[in-house]
Amino acid sequence: METAQKRTARLELKTTQELKQMIAQAAALSGMDTTSFLMVDVAQRARKVLMEHQMIHLSLEGQRRFAQLNEESAKTGKPTEAMRELAKRPRLPLRGE
Repeated sequence: METAQKRTARLELKTTQELKQMIAQAAALSGMDTTSFLMVDVAQRARKVLMEHQMIHLSLEGQRRFAQLNEESAKTGKPTEAMRELAKRPRLPLRGE
């Protein structure tokens, strides 16, 4: 977590009294305040989710074909016919667009 930055943004959540007490006790045992204790895991999870949504996942066949296209393009220094055909396809919307 970025501890050098001043925390000015606010998040609020509701929970049970029992869970609040458990979190406070776990934070104290960890030598952290409750906010820091919660934010460590939340920030890591948020980064992971964002990274997963930014990655392109290829099947083994897709990986093989991608490598083949790269090799063919590297030999000639020009895009292959398959690359030109791919570029002609309509752009698919990205998540969140």
